[in-house]
Amino acid sequence: MTPEGRLTERIKDWLKQNGWFHIKHHGSPMSRAGVPDLYVLKNGRHVWMEIKVNANVASALQRKMIDDIRNHGGEAYVVRSLDDVKKRLEK
Repeated sequence: MTPEGRLTERIKDWLKQNGWFHIKHHGSPMSRAGVPDLYVLKNGRHVWMEIKVNANVASALQRKMIDDIRNHGGEAYVVRSLDDVKKRLEK
């Protein structure tokens, strides 16, 4: 499993333990390019997360998708650790 895959599993476990509904987005030829890795929902709060580790950075297309989500009133973040997720969701 990749480092991003391991982090994704840790994040998904934490989300489940803390009552967040979540969907892992898997890119495919049939899906929209640039969609963040995770969509999470709790108590009407919708959040998108692009997961990156080490020196990996969001692509231009991923950054545009995050900007588009934010411009439409949504929450979208690049997260690099479980602590980043907790910080974003425990506010």
